[in-house]
Amino acid sequence: MKPRRTKTLTAAGALGQSAAVLSLLAAGLVSSAVPAYAADDVDEDGDVVCTHTANTKGGEDIRCELRIMDDMVIRGTEGADTIVVSIVLLPGDFPAVGEGARIEGLGGDDTITVLYGRGGGIAGTVDGGDGDDTIEVRAFSSDDAPREGVMAGGVVSGGAGDDSITIEGQGPGMSDRAGTAANAGTVDGDDGSDTITLNGGTRAAGNIGTVDGDDGRDRIFATGGEGSAGNGEDGVITGQGDEITLAGGGAGGAGNGAGAKVDAVGGKVTATGGPGRGSGEGGTGGTGNAGQILGASDVQLTGGQGGAWLGTGGTGNSGTVTAYSAQVTGGSGSENAGSGKPGGNGGTGNTGSVRATGSLTVTGGAGSDGGDGGDDSGSGSPGGEGGNGGTGNTSDAESATGPLRVSGGAGGRGGAGGNGTDPSGGTGGAGGRGGNGGDANTGTLTGTDTPGSAVTGGAAGAGGRGGTGVDDRTDGKDGQAGRGDAG
Repeated sequence: MKPRRTKTLTAAGALGQSAAVLSLLAAGLVSSAVPAYAADDVDEDGDVVCTHTANTKGGEDIRCELRIMDDMVIRGTEGADTIVVSIVLLPGDFPAVGEGARIEGLGGDDTITVLYGRGGGIAGTVDGGDGDDTIEVRAFSSDDAPREGVMAGGVVSGGAGDDSITIEGQGPGMSDRAGTAANAGTVDGDDGSDTITLNGGTRAAGNIGTVDGDDGRDRIFATGGEGSAGNGEDGVITGQGDEITLAGGGAGGAGNGAGAKVDAVGGKVTATGGPGRGSGEGGTGGTGNAGQILGASDVQLTGGQGGAWLGTGGTGNSGTVTAYSAQVTGGSGSENAGSGKPGGNGGTGNTGSVRATGSLTVTGGAGSDGGDGGDDSGSGSPGGEGGNGGTGNTSDAESATGPLRVSGGAGGRGGAGGNGTDPSGGTGGAGGRGGNGGDANTGTLTGTDTPGSAVTGGAAGAGGRGGTGVDDRTDGKDGQAGRGDAG
């Protein structure tokens, strides 16, 4: 089945028949007995591709099932429509919605859903039009998506109104290759206070294209798949006064990746690295920001937690940041992986460049606590050492008016020794040593003379309590505290 090219499929109007059906009537392709608001659109073979049913919201429920949508227009009414377009079978490397195709909600609070199969997603245009619209673009399943939800050249626009746009990257449901980014084209909220959500597929970024909240107080979310950035390489997110939240995927994905840019004039940007891979000796947590974040009113960057076991926390910032105020924090060390295991070390706060007009806080990540030793009838096992705190700043941190506060991360607590449980001669295990507090600064600081500024080393981790033996002579020794207060 091949749909008719350059055909406009519109909902039935006040006079009963859609423009598309009227043209088909004139061509003799459908019967003149088609009733009002039951106008079904057909292709050149006479097969129905779209059905129209009146709804209770002054619009229509429009269901379209196609093998490919090429140079076609599917258009709703000025009422509140529900439009579902399913591209059911498209093998090969082709867009489901081609470059010349359009899906338009027109007026009203419309709901538009585009489901695509074995090809790519949107290379044409989806436009909600006026009204508070809900737009969703996704593949049928994780096995069906070798291309992005919105491909290069594709456009999804909310139109005027407070819109919700959700785009899902996919699969691929195979272990030997990555999935797809949610957006490689253009997503535009247009006028209104919009919510835009981009979720990357397996090992793929949420965004590698262009996102613009446009006018209004928008919220933009971009989340990476496993090991990938929320906003990936070449991704650009623009907003004015918007709230932008970026999250890296598990296995160490960055919140805002290398080569990515966020231009957030007067807005708030939160970027968090994903947790490190949890296998073997544990992976390092992802970086909060490895790209550019410019012009925001407030920036909050956090490295991801290290993966179990012994994974180091991620760096808060390794890229470039300019903002009115900023808080940059290294990720915490991995949680200990069991009895007597050591805690992971905290990540560095800043290894890049952070310049704030007002307050700037840079903190190394905290070391995690060591694991408690296990009890035993003979001798309790020793507790694990606490992880060391991360360094606050190793590069360039500047505050024009202050305050500038820089501190190392706190060391983790040593694990408690296990108890010797045999009443005839059990021996307690030694407590683990506490982790060292991190250094505050080994780089360049500008603005430490402003009121309220401080440069402080991280607090030492406390030593673990020794385990209990059969009497005082066989109790385990308490662990030593780590080194702290290194400025």
